[in-house]
This record gives sequence, C-alpha cells and structure tokens, in this order.
Amino acid sequence: MRPTLTLLTLILASLISTVSCDRSGSTESVVKTFTLLPWLETDTGNNTTLSISTPASWVLTEDDKDMVSFRPPDVTANESLGILSVNLFSCPDTESGGNSCIQVWVERHFRGTDPGALQREELGDGRVWVTSSAGKDGKGVSARYYLVDAGKLAVVNFRLGGETSKYLAAFKKAGETLAFTSGK
Repeated sequence: MRPTLTLLTLILASLISTVSCDRSGSTESVVKTFTLLPWLETDTGNNTTLSISTPASWVLTEDDKDMVSFRPPDVTANESLGILSVNLFSCPDTESGGNSCIQVWVERHFRGTDPGALQREELGDGRVWVTSSAGKDGKGVSARYYLVDAGKLAVVNFRLGGETSKYLAAFKKAGETLAFTSGK
C-alpha cells in the first residue's frame, strides 16, 4: 500500500507544479512589436512600427493594416468585450503637441457619451487616458489611450464588462507601455 501512496503523491505534486508553472508563465510580460499604416493611407512608406508589453499568453491578431488586437487566452476572438486594440492615425497637429488632434479623436470615439461621464487623465509627453465608466452603450467601461508622436496618433482601445472587467488594470498597464519605435 505504501508504494501506491508514494506514486499518488508524486502524481499530485507533478500536477500542482504544472498548474503553477502555467500560471506564472501567463503573467510574464513580453514586448510585442508590430507595424501599422495610418488609417485611410495607402503609401506603405508611412508604415510605423510600434511596440507594447503584454502578458506572454495574450494573443496578437493583425486585424487590418491600421489595427492590431490583443486578447487574453480566456476571451474568444468573437467577443466584443475584453479585447485591447491599437489603431494608428495621421495627426498633422504638431504645433500644439497633438492636443487638438487628440480632442478631435476623443469627440469621434466617444460621440453620444455625456461629456460629464468622461474622465481624462493627462500623463504628459503626448499621452492621455480618456475613460467612460458607463461605456459607450451604457454598460461596463470604455477607454482610449492616446499617444502622439511626430505627426502620428496611436490609440489603445478597450471595452470591458461582466467577466472581462477583471482585466482593467492589466489593459491600462499594457496600454501605457505603447511606444513608437520607427517610422515616426
């Protein structure tokens, strides 16, 4: 009876070790690099390379020439909540540090949202978070992170609600790592 108990103990210890390794690996952050073309532009000479740090387990999808998305492994590709996307736009407003460009896109992105429901957090260096705790459809959280650099505007976008609300801190943390790396 003792060898069976020892074997069972080894199997259980192995299983616990495997689960622990999977969890620690999924929270490890990695830098992911991707190239986007500003929205509505066709000249590939305007391609811009950006990078963002996300947990290693998040899936990167190149949705279009002007957008990529990242999703945690427990969020399916068909869901509209729980996906973080990055878009690139041209921003000719270099004189005001991109502030008027950001304002134009905030108005477009949050059209129909009560301006009093928006929280704006200026982070400096052309970086701004704009969040609506009611979300665009009146549910959950809708947020955009704007980053301006050399005539380009990169936007991190996400909507959370229900089960996906647990990703708020992780999505904000990832969004704030977004950086232009070339083609500025």
